[in-house]
Amino acid sequence: MLTGMITWGMLSSRILAKERTTTTETKKIELSGEKEVKVKIDLGVAVIDLEKNDSGNILDAEMEYDPDQIKVTADYRKFNGKGRLLLESDNKENDLDLDTENNYWKLGFGDQISLSFDIDVGACEADFDFTGLSIDDLQMDMGASSVEA
Repeated sequence: MLTGMITWGMLSSRILAKERTTTTETKKIELSGEKEVKVKIDLGVAVIDLEKNDSGNILDAEMEYDPDQIKVTADYRKFNGKGRLLLESDNKENDLDLDTENNYWKLGFGDQISLSFDIDVGACEADFDFTGLSIDDLQMDMGASSVEA
């Protein structure tokens, strides 16, 4: 199994909102011969903006979250020309008093490959703009969310 070209960036910022510290991470996954990518997005409480990127990358992402409350996973693997991308966040404290502002995801996907999305979100505010993306499959379980697609 090959691991795809992944670039992580982490910018620790001290943004105090309700006495919390947020961290901003960026993730870039470069296209390296994949023909298709299956994307699993599993977020509990979050704000999500999803759109087409113009970079030519499979993914350009920025995640801003409170690392004391939220555990973020962004994992990409490539096998036989197919990519698998997992984007998820979990509440570390099982505290139901979370604000969506403490977990913001900006996701830009490339239009050069076929994408399949399996999106499972809980209490989210989401803006999904699939315009220009090549989507083979789209499954969404939206929970108690406000979604524009």
